[in-house]
Amino acid sequence: MENCDVVVIGAGFAGAVAARELSNSGLDVVLLEGRDRVGGRVWSREAWGRTFEVGGQLVHWSQPHIWAELTRYGFGIYDLHDQSHDFATSLFLNGDRLERMSPKEMDERIARVYERIWPVAEAIFERPYEPFFHESEIERVDDLTMSEGLTQLGMPEDERAIAEAAFSGGFSAPVDRGAYTQGLRRLATAAGYSMGDIVRFRVTGGLQAVVEAILADARAEVLLDTAVERIEQIDGGVRVHAASGAAWTGKAVIVTAPVNALSGIDFFPALSEAKRAMIEERQATQGSMLFVHLLGEYEPFMALASSEYPLTWMESRAQIDGGVIVQVLGPDAERFDMDDLAQVQAAVRQWLPDAIVAGTLGHKWTEDPFSRQTWAIARPGQLVKYHRELVKPEGGVYFAGTDYASGWYGYVDGAIESGLAVAQKLRRALGGKNPGKRHKTPL
Repeated sequence: MENCDVVVIGAGFAGAVAARELSNSGLDVVLLEGRDRVGGRVWSREAWGRTFEVGGQLVHWSQPHIWAELTRYGFGIYDLHDQSHDFATSLFLNGDRLERMSPKEMDERIARVYERIWPVAEAIFERPYEPFFHESEIERVDDLTMSEGLTQLGMPEDERAIAEAAFSGGFSAPVDRGAYTQGLRRLATAAGYSMGDIVRFRVTGGLQAVVEAILADARAEVLLDTAVERIEQIDGGVRVHAASGAAWTGKAVIVTAPVNALSGIDFFPALSEAKRAMIEERQATQGSMLFVHLLGEYEPFMALASSEYPLTWMESRAQIDGGVIVQVLGPDAERFDMDDLAQVQAAVRQWLPDAIVAGTLGHKWTEDPFSRQTWAIARPGQLVKYHRELVKPEGGVYFAGTDYASGWYGYVDGAIESGLAVAQKLRRALGGKNPGKRHKTPL
């Protein structure tokens, strides 16, 4: 049994930021990570002579918290759509009809969708970091699926079809499973930038390196390969039990596990009724994201498809000797095995009939016990019913992460925001001492 001030569970962005803020305030912090690496749902991996983000990857200057961290640690960004990668072709699989069009035409069709939905997002989520600022308006639409919300906008069929395809990719789920409010929240936090602008930038050196920089700047002890299986509240604090049999007592614990992974931890006493209901219902994200090596030469392209297909989005990423690397998204990981090259090839051929798949790179996040989901997208009704209760601490048990964010919910920025907010609450509650000796951080 070891004693400390705060135990942080999970070494993703939220856990790393909370550990840095609290430990540098003089509190004794132990960070427990079940995986053999830091980063959580951020994972930078090497393949085909390049670095690819197989988890979280999107950054933009409209996201204040990640932008501050990039500035603090000297990380730059690069544009996926630089002049050497201008799209030559756009494809849209609309029902059983494959439409080939110029990138300009695709952009114009998506822009028309944006023009219809943006005023609604701006009105309902006028203050994106205060999601319930217009609570009555949110209650009016939160029970709608994204598909039902698009129907309310009265779009022509060609606009609606392409909107559903785009949101299915962005939701990592079919549009009839994600909430309309989630699409509106994403647009509102983008503050006038299109989602096409948001998704095109990456961090030079990879996002996992940013997490490592944050932890190197902390005075917390970081223990990898330490999966937590039980959290119990005791007199004056909490006791955290690892699957290995080790245990820690502290004044508080910060749990950064995604909502779908909370079922893997035994809480005693049990969490509130609303939290248990949300865990039982699960979030909507259930899809796949991977990189695919296609043999042959292809001009840069992007492709969309409606969500009855195994893949809903594909973009070329890099030319390599003998082929091209593309990134793809699918709405349902249960009906698509990214490790089955024949299945992946058949899915890619929905757009490119002669494509030959030579390899893939990805991670099955929905099967990962420490995530059990991709990014965060609430189902209809969950924002109003559960969000405020979900972020409330219970005794000495606090929750942080992108699943609990007020602003960029589902993005790295949201994870950082939530980690900062919870650290501030605990710093006020527990006070601090003079910062002591740094613990060794095994990165």
